[in-house]
Amino acid sequence: MCTAQLGDISDDDDKVWADSSDDGQGIERRELDREATARHQHFYNTGYRDGLEEGKERTLQEGFNLGFRAGAEAGFEWGLLQGAVKTLGALDGQAAGTRGLHDQVKRSRG
Repeated sequence: MCTAQLGDISDDDDKVWADSSDDGQGIERRELDREATARHQHFYNTGYRDGLEEGKERTLQEGFNLGFRAGAEAGFEWGLLQGAVKTLGALDGQAAGTRGLHDQVKRSRG
């Protein structure tokens, strides 16, 4: 009984590894197919990740450019306003009718 079982296992092993008629070409073909599939998946994933990164960089750069421009414009306007208020403070009362003008601007600015 043990001999019959060993013989069966030996026959099964031959079927798993290769048929005598294909001389190992079937195994090589399956291995090449598996390797090609693995490489395809690897390059597909790498390309997908690279595409995501490129998209993020472009979106981030565009957002930065828009925000920088808006911030620069607002900062410039704010600087002009501060300069005008400080100028009024410095010249307050030096010309006729300007006494208290600086205080009025400060109160309205709140």
